[in-house]
Amino acid sequence: MYALVTDIPSYPRFLPWCAGASVIEEKPRAGSGTVVVAHLDLAWGPIRYRLVTRNDNEPPGRVCMHLVRGPLDRLDGTWTFEPGADGSTRVALDLTFTLVHRMTALFVGPLISEALETLTDAFVTEARRRYNGHSHAD
Repeated sequence: MYALVTDIPSYPRFLPWCAGASVIEEKPRAGSGTVVVAHLDLAWGPIRYRLVTRNDNEPPGRVCMHLVRGPLDRLDGTWTFEPGADGSTRVALDLTFTLVHRMTALFVGPLISEALETLTDAFVTEARRRYNGHSHAD
């Protein structure tokens, strides 16, 4: 599951609102893991936004995400991965965001909410496809 979450270029294949994604920069973290700067192009019909995030990847248990730029005032998130007794992986995502302006909130807020509602399901579906049905997510 950690490999799926950190496979940013694959996001457009399974996240319906992700029109593009790529890694801008990747470098080693002090200790272990990597720091990745990546962009996601979000699209809902004619409405398009680009998010750039910095991801602190700490294999195999955590990915911390922070907004670099985009239509939000703040975006912080943490993916955590814990091995289950049956060989599965327990996945949790804690995400916090705030919108910049009231007008942005009117247009972007519902779209971000929709994306967040579908995010977990999309990752679970893709995990089942990749890993032959062996995934559990919270």
